[in-house]
Amino acid sequence: MTSSEENGAAQFREVVSRSDLRRMALSLTSDLDRFLEMARNKNGSNRIQELLGRTDDLDTYFFNAILSRFDHIMTDYEASRVAMQGMRVFSEEKKTEMCSYVRHHAIPLACDRSGYAVLKEIINVWSSLGHFFYRDQLLDIVARNALYLGYDWFSRYHPQTQLLQNRNHPHPQNPATATATAAVKPVRPLSYDAHGNYVVQHVLRLNDLRCTHNVAVSLRGSCFGLSFTKFGSFVVQKLLDTEEEAVMVVRELVRCDEERLVRLARSDYGNYVLVKALRVMQESNRIDLFWDLANKLRPYVHLLRGRNVGAFLYWLR
Repeated sequence: MTSSEENGAAQFREVVSRSDLRRMALSLTSDLDRFLEMARNKNGSNRIQELLGRTDDLDTYFFNAILSRFDHIMTDYEASRVAMQGMRVFSEEKKTEMCSYVRHHAIPLACDRSGYAVLKEIINVWSSLGHFFYRDQLLDIVARNALYLGYDWFSRYHPQTQLLQNRNHPHPQNPATATATAAVKPVRPLSYDAHGNYVVQHVLRLNDLRCTHNVAVSLRGSCFGLSFTKFGSFVVQKLLDTEEEAVMVVRELVRCDEERLVRLARSDYGNYVLVKALRVMQESNRIDLFWDLANKLRPYVHLLRGRNVGAFLYWLR
């Protein structure tokens, strides 16, 4: 076989291979329920990921399928790996669209028992890929909603429904526009949520000063109430790890009257918040705030027996 014949044969095999891949992609994504079922399987997820990033035409099939079942995919570990691989290898236009979907779904994902871990992983992946613009937008959403979410985003709009109606324009209804016509439904504050609070803690662990400040601003005036709850107290203690925000938290506690502070000190979770607040002020040499808080509690130390904060105050005598 001559050189030209060999080149022709190679090109023919490539065309056939691309044609086979297209048929395979179309077959996998034509039935969205079957696609979701395969993506949720570990082996199926791995096989789909191997097909991503080969050609833009091929990616389009998977891109539309992912966005059509976005909330279901992002609340399943194996299926979410398909979406995250897409964020790595898709074209910039498709990556931008997927990042937009993540931002629109950030709060319901944060409050989902599986989605919160996926959202934390997305933050890490975007950081490792250098997608700091998208990451910072996501962090801002978490920070702004650290206390109140305002609306139930899942019941407000379903992008997968719109995608099935129009595959050529895979973008959800603009949330700002949707608000005017959708029913407003109060939802659980993120820092009180069993899963959402871990996302807030994860954001605070990034030690991003701007984002930490934004979380603190969202929680300003609510730290006392949060400290009574298991999940809220975790977030308040995280704020106490940063110097500026710790001062904000302690000043809020000092403004409380003695009766409220004693009630907090006798509670299961507030007791730990107060001990940490006192220790942080002592170690950071904020003696003024340390004694302001300690002196409000010391007259009632006899009511705090069996509590860590009671033992701490006892040794101040």
